[in-house]
Amino acid sequence: MRRGPAGPCRGLLLAVLLLLPHAAMAQPAQPARAAEPYNTVELQAEANREIPNDTLNASLYAEASDADAAKVADALIAKLQAGMQLSSLSFSVSRDLRVNTENELITEGVMAFRARADIVRQALGGKGYKLRRIAINTSGSSPPPRPLLRMSAASAAAEVTAPQLEGGLSTVTVSVSGTVEVE
Repeated sequence: MRRGPAGPCRGLLLAVLLLLPHAAMAQPAQPARAAEPYNTVELQAEANREIPNDTLNASLYAEASDADAAKVADALIAKLQAGMQLSSLSFSVSRDLRVNTENELITEGVMAFRARADIVRQALGGKGYKLRRIAINTSGSSPPPRPLLRMSAASAAAEVTAPQLEGGLSTVTVSVSGTVEVE
């Protein structure tokens, strides 16, 4: 007479077979996927303004060379006291003016975004739209620094008149992008 699995193997097989339905029930159910929104549109709008540069940055320099470091230190200090040479100028917008302008432009940028969303809604024949996501970014551009030609020591010693300077303008931009769902 032939027997089936003996001893511990038989008990293990029986335990696995009994636990299988329970193991399947213990698994968490997969969450139902949210319905993907339809008629979603990515949009972007900008608002920008040119504002006057209200900050001037000037770089000055002095040069000295000698084999004796002490002489150079005395020569450099004397040169600095006698007058320095201008190497570059750059204009920029102060932080306060930039932030105040950006704050004003955020409202304009959001209004421009909403106007574009309404144009899309009309083009798609929708009744309205829902704002799904929005991002607001700010940036600005300043003119590059203006390098100046170095003057010779002889011309530096001559009487120097203040250069005629014009600060120019910088552009501050607020960009509004996002996703809307047309209903």
